[in-house]
Amino acid sequence: METFKIILLTVAVCGSNIAVTSQESTEDPPIPIPKPKITGHPTHKVLYRTETVTLNCVVPGGASEFQYDWYKDSANFKTEHHSSITVTDGGNYECKAKSRTSESEKSDGYTLTLQDLPEARVQSEWTEAFPGENVSLQCVIPVSENWIYKWFKDSENVVSSDERSIKDNTLTLSVKSGHEGDYACQAELKGRTVTTTKSKIHSLKVYDLPEARVQSEWTEAFPGENVSLQCVIPVSENWIYKWFKDSENVVSSDERSIKDNTLTLSVKSGHEGDYACQAELKGRTVTTTKSKIHSLKVYAGGKGTLSSECDGMLPTGRCCTHPWVLRLPRPLSHVSG
Repeated sequence: METFKIILLTVAVCGSNIAVTSQESTEDPPIPIPKPKITGHPTHKVLYRTETVTLNCVVPGGASEFQYDWYKDSANFKTEHHSSITVTDGGNYECKAKSRTSESEKSDGYTLTLQDLPEARVQSEWTEAFPGENVSLQCVIPVSENWIYKWFKDSENVVSSDERSIKDNTLTLSVKSGHEGDYACQAELKGRTVTTTKSKIHSLKVYDLPEARVQSEWTEAFPGENVSLQCVIPVSENWIYKWFKDSENVVSSDERSIKDNTLTLSVKSGHEGDYACQAELKGRTVTTTKSKIHSLKVYAGGKGTLSSECDGMLPTGRCCTHPWVLRLPRPLSHVSG
């Protein structure tokens, strides 16, 4: 290694006499310091506001006796001169190493980006359901990361069971009445101290399976009359209706018309019987139980009889003042005209 010769001159002044002495010394020349490099732990360069990152200023060769200067966005950042610093802010970080006699150039910049915590959101088309249906809720995070999802119902933690399945970001319910409530979700970033706030609530209403009911004023009819029966469901939905007569399925024909929830009969004697209906929710696995039966009596056509309280009571030629009654094979309340 080359050395430099240093000559020290000492001057002594005594009256008018001047004495000059010299001394030679040798020292090592300044050693150049290699350009340092910044490493980060954890290594991700996108930070959420709850996270910290440790930055290390590494000098090739592993020397440790240096002092370190840190810069953020080109300005001095830390008064301490350690090789490692902990940061929570985004920015462009640089460092350099210094010894007593020399210093390195600045490292390349190490850029950290600071982000706000993403918001979780429950996404589902389901706001109401019936027992037996399968309902899916998704927890949506706008930033695609390695999230672990948590679910809550009425602020209580939801865990998987026979009735509830959690897979990835999806909660699936095999609906029962107890599943009605307010659902929310939350996500935690795997391996990092990042947890979103809870989402806004998503309410699910669970209805009891509705009962179908046959509604009609008709309980008896004559051939040729038009009789209408309606299948009534208390919950207004997109129902598909089925009709039964004496437990057999009823289909439309020239004598029977089914439109929406109404069965219309062009009455014939064979239409006498017990009618019931049932409804199925279009596009969903919801079917009501059969309604209670509604009986229809069909009378055969025949002649009526005219009678009066005077029959057989007055002599020939005398007038009767009591009303005459026309008796038909069915109640007069159903006779029109």
